[in-house]
Amino acid sequence: MNCPIETHQFITTWKVNLPQGLQATYENSWINNVDLGYFGFVPKEPIALILGTFPVPEQRTSGFFYHSDVNLCWKILSNLSGTDLMPLSNKLSWLTEKKIAISDILCKAQRTDEICSGRADSDLNAICYNNIFQFLRNYPTIKDVFLTSGGPKTKSLSGKSAGGWLGLHLREATGRNLKKVSNEKASLTVQLRPSMKQINLHFLITPAPQDDQLGRHLRDSQSASQTLNNINYLHGVESLKEKYKCFQWAVYFSKLQGIVHTNMKQELTQENMNNILMEV
Repeated sequence: MNCPIETHQFITTWKVNLPQGLQATYENSWINNVDLGYFGFVPKEPIALILGTFPVPEQRTSGFFYHSDVNLCWKILSNLSGTDLMPLSNKLSWLTEKKIAISDILCKAQRTDEICSGRADSDLNAICYNNIFQFLRNYPTIKDVFLTSGGPKTKSLSGKSAGGWLGLHLREATGRNLKKVSNEKASLTVQLRPSMKQINLHFLITPAPQDDQLGRHLRDSQSASQTLNNINYLHGVESLKEKYKCFQWAVYFSKLQGIVHTNMKQELTQENMNNILMEV
């Protein structure tokens, strides 16, 4: 079946779906720069960017990134920050306060599954990239990009994932290979030439529900599970998968000031990371 080419829904519907009470407050935070070809929710002087791929079908009418009930993104961020980020108003105020922008790498995509409703990145073909290269040039305060698909064990700047499509887009936009400045566990620092700006890329475990293969990321499952279950700050999190993702995200979001709750940061010891993470 030849699936239709889809334009990212939020380009045209974000303000329409936004409750009227929030429109005035965040009217200037939704950026859709038609001339330069990029879009996203951008608070004033952002210091970081959360970058996904493309909305899954459940999100087509939700009006915001990861607003689907089946996606763990906002539950994970709620857990690690100690803030209830489930209501849309709380999401927007938290992103604004913490100066974190959010967007997707694809502005147009075509699904390849038989019924044109695939949720995985592998079910997507990139048709048009969101111009993140120009976005980063226009917001020079952004130093960190958090990629929500691909994961540390498949850390790559090619292929079907947020990091993969970002790498392809940046190489296409600059006509150059990306210079890797440093490469440590799930973080990669690249230099955008010719501007020579350096960006820290953090490869997060996907918050999508289809990622059930924690064995790709965990060390010995019994030891890792025991360590996770002994982390006091995660006692309220029932799912082992969610505990692991919360811990992994906390490791990298802790690189920003004031994001991760103090009690969670205390659990990010080298011993715990060595026992849990398999990020080489």
